[in-house]
Amino acid sequence: MKSVIYVQLVLLLAMAAISAQVRTALSESPANFFYTIEFQKPADGAADLRIHFSSLVSPDQVQSILNQELRQAAAFSGRRTDIMGVALLNEARLPLPDGTKFMVYNSANDRIESGKPYAAARPLPASTGTIGVALDISMQVDPKGQLRMVGKTNLPSGMAGVLELKNPALSFYDCDSVVISRGEFVSKWFSAHYRPLPRGAYTFSFLTPPPGAQPQKVQAVIGRNGENLSGPYVIDRLADNIVKYENTFELK
Repeated sequence: MKSVIYVQLVLLLAMAAISAQVRTALSESPANFFYTIEFQKPADGAADLRIHFSSLVSPDQVQSILNQELRQAAAFSGRRTDIMGVALLNEARLPLPDGTKFMVYNSANDRIESGKPYAAARPLPASTGTIGVALDISMQVDPKGQLRMVGKTNLPSGMAGVLELKNPALSFYDCDSVVISRGEFVSKWFSAHYRPLPRGAYTFSFLTPPPGAQPQKVQAVIGRNGENLSGPYVIDRLADNIVKYENTFELK
């Protein structure tokens, strides 16, 4: 199982995994609560900061803590990349006072902004609809109780992505970086410390890093900002189009 410090969002061959850090936030609230921090930094493009709260906090507290942790993450990454920060409670995003649900450290001006001004400054490029993204991901379980994901897609060869497998009820999380080759990708075998995975409901996801973090030959196909990608698996992330697929299954 891979754990991460300071992290996401997500996510790529060159991402480093470090042990998770737990902090208290007593100075931010009259009540005791805890949060954990994930920071995932790709080799290029934007990075992800996720704060997982143990209980509900106010929009003002979300903004204050995100601001504090984004500053530390920016210093940690050398202030050379944009960082998207979100606050989560049971995987649901918590709102900021202006109603948006993310903040961004903008490396261009060394400022932290809420979602609205950042999105206004970097509007999502108009989609050309050249590639209607197709994804088909299936599960394979071996006799040892290990599981892997096998995907088929029309995304270009050389495009990188990250597969995540989690079961919050069992505190299980693991991920694997993959590269598409001739319309296919295969994950490693997931296990519980080399033991069979426990039964239960698992969520698996496939997420691609920002186009700027992809090889040049991939950018030439999908577009510099992912503008050639379209379909239900395409989402807006920091004014870029990326691919996200998520599903849940019961392991019996």
